[in-house]
Amino acid sequence: MDAGLEALLEEKLSLVERLGNGNKGFAAAQLRADAFRQVFDAFLHSFTTYRSLLLRIKQEYDVALDDALASLYDNVHMKAELAVVEERMLSAVEQARARALEDAGAVRKELQDQLNMEESKALQAEARCQAAEQEIGACKVTIQQLKRDAAELQRANNEIRHQLLLRSTWGTSEPSGQK
Repeated sequence: MDAGLEALLEEKLSLVERLGNGNKGFAAAQLRADAFRQVFDAFLHSFTTYRSLLLRIKQEYDVALDDALASLYDNVHMKAELAVVEERMLSAVEQARARALEDAGAVRKELQDQLNMEESKALQAEARCQAAEQEIGACKVTIQQLKRDAAELQRANNEIRHQLLLRSTWGTSEPSGQK
């Protein structure tokens, strides 16, 4: 009898293995539990003396086993829901990261454009400053030349005045007899 039950269990588990293909999910657990239940039922029906007691014990175990399988089934659904939530979260994080990178890129571009504009203004101001300095330098040269010219003209003017005074009647005292 033991060998027959062992062979039945091996046959059922082999069938579960072929059907499940190594699957570890709820369906595989359900198939394995059903295989053991069928063998246990065959075991119980082979006893006549203790059959009613063993059936009551089996009934209690079946309730606990069904609760455990229901929990496993709920767990599978929760895992699936968690996987969906995790996928959504990862997608939201990726979208937020992409938006942040896009915003940062736009801000960087705006700042770079503003920097380029300010650098251009600075270069233009520097060019105007250099032109003004060159103009100031040219004006200084012109002023120096004009000062020299003015001094030369002043000397020439003073010389002419002096010559005029010398030629005028006021400038020299000639003897009254000579005219």
